[in-house]
Amino acid sequence: MQVLETLLNDFTKELESVQKMADLLNRKAKYIGKQGPLSEVMKNLKDATPEEKRTIGAKANELKNSIEALVAKKMQELE
Repeated sequence: MQVLETLLNDFTKELESVQKMADLLNRKAKYIGKQGPLSEVMKNLKDATPEEKRTIGAKANELKNSIEALVAKKMQELE
């Protein structure tokens, strides 16, 4: 759970310095792309208990939605 909170904090900090659309899309892919840390968390769910899967899965989806919302907001600012 701490990992997910750290990911959101790191993404938010990096987002502040983004000035180009390409950089924004690269940051998004870095965090929630197929090779990103969020994907690793989801892959590791197979080893979790059913209760952990529900909790971590819900938090992971929240994180993904938050990052996508931040990206959409930043896109509007850059346009």
